[in-house]
Amino acid sequence: MLSIAVAAERRGAGGGKALLGRHLGRLAGQGVRRVVLEVDEDNEPALALYRAFGFEQVGRRKAYYARADGKRGSARVMALEMA
Repeated sequence: MLSIAVAAERRGAGGGKALLGRHLGRLAGQGVRRVVLEVDEDNEPALALYRAFGFEQVGRRKAYYARADGKRGSARVMALEMA
């Protein structure tokens, strides 16, 4: 399991793209053929990043995330088939 996060004050500067690209390259070099991740369905910047790398939604986890306001947020399950 691997988590990637970018500090709030550094978002939008390409750091997430660089991190994800580096890790996907490393995984491909190790022979990984499929990567699956979960992302908050309200996190539009992350969804756009994952789509740009070719990830596609393959499922949804309803009420997966606990929110500070006591509500629950759902996650999209996304997958990337690697060559």
